[in-house]
Amino acid sequence: MANHRISANHRILANHRISVELCPPDELFEKRLQKRRDRDPLNAGNCPDDDIVDITDLLTINVSGLKFQTRKSTLSRFPTTLLGSSDREKYFNSSTNEYFFDRHRESFETILYFYQSDGLLCLPATLNPDIFIEEVRFFKLGDHILEKLCPEVSSTKTGRVA
Repeated sequence: MANHRISANHRILANHRISVELCPPDELFEKRLQKRRDRDPLNAGNCPDDDIVDITDLLTINVSGLKFQTRKSTLSRFPTTLLGSSDREKYFNSSTNEYFFDRHRESFETILYFYQSDGLLCLPATLNPDIFIEEVRFFKLGDHILEKLCPEVSSTKTGRVA
């Protein structure tokens, strides 16, 4: 794998609230909470959507043995991505009633947060950028995201570095 360079202060805003940046987890939480406050000032201290859960909207994603639960409606916000589209169905295991991906666990936490935060993608300092870029590519977050993460990434069929 090629070594990709991502600047330390890389912050990009592109297509519908998508940003790529490096920031500590506490900042991520504060940004997400502020978005919720902006959307619903009456519930400024609460996490809207978290109080009532429609069981039919929940799904389980197993990433190399680590299980995550989220809402289908959360994933469907990005319908052109792997998890937001019907493409995810080929990874469904009916015997366990979950989606199974043999992928990098630590990267997936950030990938899932992309959906939960309406498009905030934050590269944790602990992740290898090459691995993270491969995961972004696998989950089909989009060429525009790849270009923001690593400008030298070509949009060829293989998605490899040019």
